[in-house]
Amino acid sequence: MPLLISADGVHSTVARVLGRRSSREVVRALGAELRMAPAMPGMVELVVDRELLPGWFAWSIPLGPDRVRVGVGTTADIPPARLLAALRGLFAAQFAAEPEPGSYSAGLIQLWAPGNVINDGVMLVGDAAGQVKPSTGGGIHSGLVGAHHAARQAVHAHARGAFDRGALRDYERRWHVELGSEFRNLNSLRSIYVRLGQRRFKALVGAFGHPALGRIIAEQGDIDFPSHMFGSLVRAAPSLLALAGGRAGAAPAPARLRGRPATRPDGRGGPRRRPARGRRFHRRLAGCRAIFV
Repeated sequence: MPLLISADGVHSTVARVLGRRSSREVVRALGAELRMAPAMPGMVELVVDRELLPGWFAWSIPLGPDRVRVGVGTTADIPPARLLAALRGLFAAQFAAEPEPGSYSAGLIQLWAPGNVINDGVMLVGDAAGQVKPSTGGGIHSGLVGAHHAARQAVHAHARGAFDRGALRDYERRWHVELGSEFRNLNSLRSIYVRLGQRRFKALVGAFGHPALGRIIAEQGDIDFPSHMFGSLVRAAPSLLALAGGRAGAAPAPARLRGRPATRPDGRGGPRRRPARGRRFHRRLAGCRAIFV
């Protein structure tokens, strides 16, 4: 029996033929790469606007001294033209400086959902297996973990000359041992997030500015494994649960978050403190600073 390792993406034909259950949440994303110096080098900006981009957010990521990548995403069924308008509207200053982007990119992000990733002679990997974080849509680390365990299992199966479902089961098991618990926790956190109104979301993140919670975030923040940090935050401040589980409020102005990407697993480090301008609230989040306007 031959072995097929299917890494054919979010539209995987193999996954569809195998009947793998897909997540009901799909993010429609549109991005552009601009040839310009970032306004704040080394800083990432996220924009949360639940009316304009339901279910997701926008982002601006510096790629170096003269390039910036901006993008928008939503789980709503929004036409591409509206996504483009949202992109140009949220980052109007950037597009005014660089009207013609170096390139555009668009696609779908299939968020993780529990489901089968093996069958007789088949292993699904990466987007085809839904190995994408429900919190951020990131899939590079989790996809590489899947690729590592799939390759290891393929070698073992070849040595035994067996490629049936039972012979491949350890691939699925090892991935779940390493990441399954984290993904389930992130799925729960996302369920809380989508229920929050804009005001309550801002209040929840604002609460993280308490010095005791700030220390937990600085010590435990991890871009690949964030759920442990959230558990520690709730244990330190149980009232966060009540705030997160409350009734969603009306959406005021978009919430803008700017932060430095963590370069160490513990998330330590971060940008210099900048003076507040206008009505802004500065919060350090896992080596990042959140700014709400």
